[in-house]
Amino acid sequence: MENEIVRHTNQALTIWNDKAAIKKQFGANLTDVEFDFFVSLGAALSLNPFTREIWAVKYGKADAQIFIGRDGYRRKAQELEVYERHFSAPIYENDKFIIKNGIPEHESAEYKNRGALIAAYACVYTKGDVLRFWQRVELSEYNLKQSNWNSKPQTMICKVAEAQVLRGAFQGTFAGTYDESENWIDTKVEVMESKALPKKPLGKTAASRAIASIENGEKSIDAALSDLRDSYIVTPENEKKIRTPQTKYLQTIIDSVKSTADLEIVYQDLKGTGFNVDGLDIILLEMYNDKPTTLTK
Repeated sequence: MENEIVRHTNQALTIWNDKAAIKKQFGANLTDVEFDFFVSLGAALSLNPFTREIWAVKYGKADAQIFIGRDGYRRKAQELEVYERHFSAPIYENDKFIIKNGIPEHESAEYKNRGALIAAYACVYTKGDVLRFWQRVELSEYNLKQSNWNSKPQTMICKVAEAQVLRGAFQGTFAGTYDESENWIDTKVEVMESKALPKKPLGKTAASRAIASIENGEKSIDAALSDLRDSYIVTPENEKKIRTPQTKYLQTIIDSVKSTADLEIVYQDLKGTGFNVDGLDIILLEMYNDKPTTLTK
């Protein structure tokens, strides 16, 4: 993981050396001052504009706005030596949310009885699992009632909480930066951003990362697909592939199965998670029967 972060950082720094290419693709309508600031900020934070970790938006003669994407905030935080972990979570009106000795305590109501979404909060922990900073944000303050705020309000308000908590915990790194979901910058940006930055077709690398996050238990299938759709065009074929369990992943599961009776449990678990299970029962049985083992079959 550490080597991957170093590689990514070095790659991002190299990208900023080709200012002509950056200007042509990401800052054609920026003034010289705005472009210099964009390049300086991107290089200082070693963010990659080609992976939407940072970008600039400018309309007409208005001042340009510089945004950092969620992945940019996350990766840069992970590079910090003191960083341990962080999380964000939605708060619904029937949830219990209290502050005890300066520490937030959150208990979710029953899934079907949580009421309306009202807020989100996020926490950052440093080495030793010490709570360094936490932040709660209210939906009513940020909801633009348009675009992604209508279709994915939970995702959007959690993004606001995450950006603010990372900025608050590591002010020396993120001071003066904003996530695109924080609407105090310009309410027009959310709607017009898609015109300035059209979504790209989903590539193998992004799809593989999404599949890995599902198999590692980091995200549900629906959450992984939702994140992909924020930046990419996800076709029905793409979704089918992501919802289809990979052979290597299935082999790992099969290796832990002790009897054929367990296969039905595995099958139902995969189905409940959202995987495409068409013909999967036969595949599982075949893989199990091919497993060299002395266990009861």
